Amino acid sequence: MADLDLAAAEECAGSIIGLGHLARAISLDVTDVEAVRGGIARVDAETPLRTVVANAGVAFQRPLLEVEPEPFDRLMEVNVRGVFFTLQAAARAMAPRGAGSIVTVCSTSGFTASRAQHAPALAEAEAKAMAEPGALTAALNWYRAVFLSLDAPMRCGCGVEFGCVP
Repeated sequence: MADLDLAAAEECAGSIIGLGHLARAISLDVTDVEAVRGGIARVDAETPLRTVVANAGVAFQRPLLEVEPEPFDRLMEVNVRGVFFTLQAAARAMAPRGAGSIVTVCSTSGFTASRAQHAPALAEAEAKAMAEPGALTAALNWYRAVFLSLDAPMRCGCGVEFGCVP
């Protein structure tokens, strides 16, 4: 479990461990590509990763005519660039074993734009496209492509709620 907030990551990892699964918590900023690469490589070196869930995301609600560059750039930096380089780092870690699953999570905005969520819908569509079966299996013959589409808000096992930030 990786999060900017280590305490939240530790709480979620504890819930996963409590269910009898393996989990580890690390502090990670998905906008820092080298931190993503290093963090995934370190965790994989200790316990080979079998599954990675790329679930980084921020959102905002603004009509198309009111979207400004700063929140738009932040959205793309986290939701598209962060997910892409998480996916890449996970694939690099799993490639030598020729096995693994990478799950990309997006909201239903990846399929249909919601009112006042044009920019988040673009980012969600990109996250969905990154996990399309043809996109990665063309490069990785062992990869199992999975994406989940969830409506916000959603909760992880520890009860932390995720959703749109106004």
